[in-house]
Amino acid sequence: MIQLKKFHTNEELTINFRPTTVVYYQLSFNFDSGDMARYEYWRKTSDAVVVKQLGCTLLIAMKDVSGAGFLRRYALISGESRKNVVTAYNTFRATFINLPEYEGE
Repeated sequence: MIQLKKFHTNEELTINFRPTTVVYYQLSFNFDSGDMARYEYWRKTSDAVVVKQLGCTLLIAMKDVSGAGFLRRYALISGESRKNVVTAYNTFRATFINLPEYEGE
């Protein structure tokens, strides 16, 4: 299951001024634990650089969770642009084709 959520946080970017509202998007999905070795290699590829250049961060939990017949890990991609977060996921998905396609709006 893939979910894209929008979050608002108040950040104190300067001293003695009101907090600034920062908007960011977070796309969460499940990642097959069997793909961790491939993920470690992927982190060194040009696709990982593209995700970083989009201003996005990819996080994969280090703990396995049992699922429907396989071990999975919770994963998320976050960034300040909805479009860039979805593009980052699609870039990641190009290598890991077993991930479902994001069919959001």
